[in-house]
Amino acid sequence: MLDSFNNKKSKKILIGVGVFFLYSLVTLFKGYPLQLLGIKELSQTMSLLYSLVISLLLLFTIIFIYRDKLKFNFRDLLLNHKTYFEKYLKYWLLALFAMALLNLIILNFVPNDLPTNEKAIREIFAVNPFMVFVSAVLIAPVLEELVFRQSFRNVFKDDIVFVVVSALVFGSFHVIGSFTELIDFIYIIPYSIPGIAFALMLKETDNVLVPMGFHFLHNGVLIALQFLLLILG
Repeated sequence: MLDSFNNKKSKKILIGVGVFFLYSLVTLFKGYPLQLLGIKELSQTMSLLYSLVISLLLLFTIIFIYRDKLKFNFRDLLLNHKTYFEKYLKYWLLALFAMALLNLIILNFVPNDLPTNEKAIREIFAVNPFMVFVSAVLIAPVLEELVFRQSFRNVFKDDIVFVVVSALVFGSFHVIGSFTELIDFIYIIPYSIPGIAFALMLKETDNVLVPMGFHFLHNGVLIALQFLLLILG
């Protein structure tokens, strides 16, 4: 009995580490296939399409790895979705407010500046808003919750360690891949705030679909604001 429990625990940890390693590897080296093909530069639209295809392949792979967990979580969500929404909407709204407030405070000390990641998204959004919507609102919430929440929960059973590490790594990945100067690292803090809320949701429900749903909502609201800014010029 004890050996079976330890084997199951070790398997969960191995899966969590493996999924995070796979995600990190693909994220860091996704341009390598293009180099092998001798393709040095792509247009913004083609670059975004290439990233979208890579993200989809990665997404399907990780969903397959977590397929049994997702089936179980889906059944639980059908039974408890109203309770989850009413309770955890407060978590998300508080995180959204805290994130906006921190960004305003940072911008007060770094006038007329935005995180490099945010600048890149706005530039690409102006070129192809549809692909940005698919990537940010449909793909990213599923992929990031399975990687930064479920995989980290597999590894860290201590609640505080899980919440802190999950949130900080989540925030860091939104900055490290696009930073151009050291000041960009300060944005890890506001990016980590929703990560804290999402991690708390998983900690309390053991259902990754709960933070995933609010992550859809979070990114959807932010992209809707981008659409509004684009329309208003």
